Amino acid sequence: MDNLDPLKKTFGQENNAFHVAILGEANPKDLPVQKLLLSHSLLAFQPNKKGDTPLHLAAKLGNESFAVVLIDHAKTLGHDSDYRNLLRKVNYEKENTALHEAVINGQFEIAKRFVGFLPF
Repeated sequence: MDNLDPLKKTFGQENNAFHVAILGEANPKDLPVQKLLLSHSLLAFQPNKKGDTPLHLAAKLGNESFAVVLIDHAKTLGHDSDYRNLLRKVNYEKENTALHEAVINGQFEIAKRFVGFLPF
């Protein structure tokens, strides 16, 4: 994680450093991830080639701790709309939100978390 270029995307899927961290099962509370959140905040919202944000990927793979860190980060940016938009963002292929991806992939604990974050 330390030697990832935050501005570089992977070939093919166009994953950013957060996608790669989730795929590599990095601990979202480790210093390199926290530094990345502080220095390149917008990457947490940026989709890959399929339109999956890092939150979509965390939901699909069942990485609850990373999903919570991403949502909490969006909340700290100072606007309620940031985390709401992150939860509402749909991917390109199936037009699914991260909540849809969690349910479809049997990640029910993450789905429950997302429902708790959703503003009604």
